[in-house]
Amino acid sequence: MISIVIPSRNNEKRIGRTLAGIFAQNRRDFEVLSCDDNSADRTPAILDYYPEIRRFRMPEGEHLPGEILNRVLPECRGDIVVVNHADACPLDADYLNELLKPLGAPGTAAAFAQQESRPDAPFEVWCDTMRRFSSGTPEFSFAGAAVRRELFDRIPVGASLPLAVAPEWARRAEEAGARIVYAPAARIEYSRPVSWSNLWDWNRLLGRCRAIALGELFPFRSFLRRFLRDTLADLRAVRDGRCYSALPGIVPWRFVQHYAYYRGNRAAAGNEGKTSC
Repeated sequence: MISIVIPSRNNEKRIGRTLAGIFAQNRRDFEVLSCDDNSADRTPAILDYYPEIRRFRMPEGEHLPGEILNRVLPECRGDIVVVNHADACPLDADYLNELLKPLGAPGTAAAFAQQESRPDAPFEVWCDTMRRFSSGTPEFSFAGAAVRRELFDRIPVGASLPLAVAPEWARRAEEAGARIVYAPAARIEYSRPVSWSNLWDWNRLLGRCRAIALGELFPFRSFLRRFLRDTLADLRAVRDGRCYSALPGIVPWRFVQHYAYYRGNRAAAGNEGKTSC
């Protein structure tokens, strides 16, 4: 059996489509477990439409992603656990088959899906998603991932960080000898939850968390290099796609994004020994 874990918090705009995509898969040998982190919107009401889902709820307050996963993982009955974010919508009925296919090979312990950006995502977020998943092997993500249960038992998910949880776990798993594979034919529609309203805070937190979790160094020259690289790439994307309405926001978005990341990284580097964000 396969256990599909869907963590959620205030995902009313997307969780209905995600659940519809899960239950429309070409295989049905799975259970679905939901762990909701005290949503204040219609997320619980949407879950009510699916009585077959095994539902769990976190204690009052907001919780970190690792806490939510660690709450529900012991309840899974399957030998393979699929983690699927509430706002990560399967794009076809073969999503699960393609995600699980690499685990049929001996020695493969985990696989993760290809992400395609939401149509309503900001232009720069759309560009980031396209670039991460269009060349080479992207970084591991729990937005859509299949993991052998015994690997989760051996390598628990870290519960001290709000961001960079998946790459931090993947690094520990690979250091322990686990083989993690990218499954590009398993497709989900997902975008990082970034907009103008949280651009500074989210990227500063990401820079801080990646410094703590991965020991990443991001000096000022890296900020300049990444700012120039992404700005030029965005301008080429505007030209190629004739998305001229995106032009005014490119330079300010990329400056805020990467400078906030730099500030978060430097803040973490200046507080060595502290282990949380």
